[in-house]
Amino acid sequence: SGELRPRVGRVEIGGGDAHRLRGRELSSRVVYLSQRGDVGSAFRAEEVVALGAHSVGLGRDAVREAMGEVGVGSFAGRVFAELSVGQRQRVMMARAIAQARGASRRGGVVLLDEPMSALDPRHVLETEAVLGRLASSGHTVIVVLHDFAQAERLADTVVVMGGDGRVAASGETGEVLREEVLAAAFGAAFGRRPVLTVLAG
Repeated sequence: SGELRPRVGRVEIGGGDAHRLRGRELSSRVVYLSQRGDVGSAFRAEEVVALGAHSVGLGRDAVREAMGEVGVGSFAGRVFAELSVGQRQRVMMARAIAQARGASRRGGVVLLDEPMSALDPRHVLETEAVLGRLASSGHTVIVVLHDFAQAERLADTVVVMGGDGRVAASGETGEVLREEVLAAAFGAAFGRRPVLTVLAG
């Protein structure tokens, strides 16, 4: 995202130094969705999404389309700070989508930090589908997750970061998300456990 300068080497996006990208050029190449997703002041939901669209020169049509894609069109006039945590995550996802539409050239990067941590199962699956469409359209989608099942569904490539912040393993999803690899990285057993079925009467 260009916020930190690498201690060794450099990060390139589309052949350019990521740390040197600024303003519209950065917005048109890198979409970043933080875990907290806070915005200042009393913005309405549609205004939050418009921040992403306008940063890449898109207008109201892009805002409406992005909000519709994640099912938050009905929140358009509501104050963002008054939404639930899950609703805010979905609005912020719409913002990321709107910005990514403007970063349509191949080589655009979408960075997301725990974008589904407060979503119910239906909205998790919908968001996963959205991320899949972004990847299929030529974007590089990088998602930070703590849910290995989500990572297994979403990712072609996985990088496992150990508790010390170092890379413990990386490679194709099926090769990395194995019990022995995860146990070594996190110092915990990851064997198969019995499934408890709870029936609600």
